[in-house]
Amino acid sequence: MAERENNDKATAANQYSVYVNRDTQATQVNWGDIAKKLTSGANAIRDGREAKKQAITDATNKALNDLSQIADVDNQSLGKLLINGSDFSKKTLMANMELLRNGGLDPKDYQLIMQSQLDGYKNLSLYAEGADAKYQEAMKRLELGEDGESIASDMEMTWNEGTFGFGNLRNKRLITNPRNGELVLVTMQEDENGDLVVPDPEVNPEFFQNTAYINVATDFQLDRRNTNTLADAVTENLADVILSTSQEYNLYSGGGQVTSIQDFRNLFDAETPDGKGYMDLQNNDGSKMTYKEFMNDQVDTITGDASDLSSMNAAQVLTGAGYKMVQSEAEAKKKGISKYVIYKNVNGRPEVELTENQMKEARNIAQRAIESRIDLKIKQTQEMQGREARPESPGERGEGDRIRKTSAYIRDINKVLTNPDIASSEATMRTLVTNINEQRGGVENGGRPRINDIDINDDTIIITYESGEPTVIKRRIRDENDMDTITSETTLKEDIGALYQILVPGAQAEGGQLALSPSEIDAFITREKINIGERGQNRNVGYTQDIQKPEVLGDETEVATPDGAQSSRSYWTKEDGVGESELGSKIDGGAIDPDSSISRISNKFIEDFTTAAASEARTRAGISEVRTEVSGDGSNRSSVIKFKLNGVDKEIVIMAAGDMPNGVETRKYGQQIQRALNDLNNLAYKNRGKVTNKIKMSYPAFKADYLANNPGATTADITAAFNAQ
Repeated sequence: MAERENNDKATAANQYSVYVNRDTQATQVNWGDIAKKLTSGANAIRDGREAKKQAITDATNKALNDLSQIADVDNQSLGKLLINGSDFSKKTLMANMELLRNGGLDPKDYQLIMQSQLDGYKNLSLYAEGADAKYQEAMKRLELGEDGESIASDMEMTWNEGTFGFGNLRNKRLITNPRNGELVLVTMQEDENGDLVVPDPEVNPEFFQNTAYINVATDFQLDRRNTNTLADAVTENLADVILSTSQEYNLYSGGGQVTSIQDFRNLFDAETPDGKGYMDLQNNDGSKMTYKEFMNDQVDTITGDASDLSSMNAAQVLTGAGYKMVQSEAEAKKKGISKYVIYKNVNGRPEVELTENQMKEARNIAQRAIESRIDLKIKQTQEMQGREARPESPGERGEGDRIRKTSAYIRDINKVLTNPDIASSEATMRTLVTNINEQRGGVENGGRPRINDIDINDDTIIITYESGEPTVIKRRIRDENDMDTITSETTLKEDIGALYQILVPGAQAEGGQLALSPSEIDAFITREKINIGERGQNRNVGYTQDIQKPEVLGDETEVATPDGAQSSRSYWTKEDGVGESELGSKIDGGAIDPDSSISRISNKFIEDFTTAAASEARTRAGISEVRTEVSGDGSNRSSVIKFKLNGVDKEIVIMAAGDMPNGVETRKYGQQIQRALNDLNNLAYKNRGKVTNKIKMSYPAFKADYLANNPGATTADITAAFNAQ
């Protein structure tokens, strides 16, 4: 290759100046090669687009062909319905295809619409095949149960009227939701001229059934709950408490003093001569339980939590009092119903929408049912009323007190182990654990570790303490070579004795007032003629210590930092506080505060002011990736707390666009992020749920569950999986 001539040289005007000529050979562009590559790339893009267009066109033609043949059914009415519906669907697809060609619809959205159409007809076909069998099963559940009422609840019967009512094809039409392509079965309504028209879905949702969920809807079942029967069970569980406290008060006060529910209510404030309360009950946080709190716990077993406005249990209390279930106010008005609960169709399942007043009424009904039975129970136990009784000696009084307390604890433990109502069993266990935890004190107070969790199944009782160490009580021993064979089994009295040692205050102390050995407990049960229930099968009773509710952050809420305690107010306003020192008294009040700086300071505030209770609540609720995000500038700047709730992106607005312009006070921003953080903590506490039971299932329950998910599994497979839990 020839060397290029060096044309760089100094000019005469200035020997130290060098003029560098342009190298035309090195900078020459090969436009032919570039044009070739551009043409090849454009052709590839064109071919790819054409292939995608052709694929969509082919899929559309197949869908149209399928829709043309979809009415191949035996039922003529159904065939007519499907012909009209499929014709509507074909027109929908062709209209959307035209939008796609004109660029008005994204290919992905078009394919979703097309798939929704085909899925809708598939689900409708499955519904037509199985509807009769499901209808017969629904009719069977209308038969009367042991309480003289139908097995099916009012919610189930109302739901089935709507679901199976769509099987009557009179005035029915299949239409397509133009927004998403979903196929909907509609009951047409007459207008003022007598013509059939599509009703308003917002006003009359009961006339619409999404075919995507029609099969799920026909599977819904909800057994009836009788409020009076549940109140009977609650009162029976309280029988020992009512009897022992009433007799104790009557004895100290001269007899015949507790004669009504009002007297029983007053016992929560009355004190025994030694200064203790007659109703020695405590809340989970160790505070003294009031009558209102005590009764709320009992009512919860019937209605569910007062804050749960979607509670089916509360709705059943109302339907038992004459309320009807409807899907809209318009439906109630049309049917002339004045007392009603509204429910919605949520993905093929009913979900009630109680008002706060309706929840209050349901709880009042349940409370009246419980209190009337307590009142009757008190009147039935007033054998001392109206006559003088010989005063007991101090020794007799002490022995009588010991017997009453021992009997009450044994009866409560018996209920935990045998009551068919699991919710009631767990409520009784919660009271027992609360009492014993108060005595144990807790590790942080220098006492014994509190009980965090108890799980009882047919095979095992496991008590887990806050120290992490469990106590295991084996109720059944199984043959290692044949797990279906039980080689030994405890008696129910032995189980009561084992739990008595753990749950009764003073039972563990040698010489304690309530200390009894297992054999003494057996003899006590026989001597006092305490009726022991049946241990039952597949009972799983659990207790988990609830978490502390996060405190509400205020201006003066303090946290510890390496530089000393600091309050929420000082964080944002004090000169050496993080917010004031980094952002000044105003955000963008002269200096430029980038969004990243505001986010960083906000995140530090969230980190510093997240308490242990708030952190635990978020973990229990499935809240993660909590952080602030500031975006925009000037008058459009906004700030939010972003997080995931069980994997779903959520956010809480700190300050919306328009509320956070340049010059907004740092103090004002601090107050708003404090409010948003309180909202996040409140959301976490409401969604904290119940901790999953930590112990393994009993072998029979595990085996049934394993075979359901692994058909054909061998005994060896099941045993290995069971032991590996």
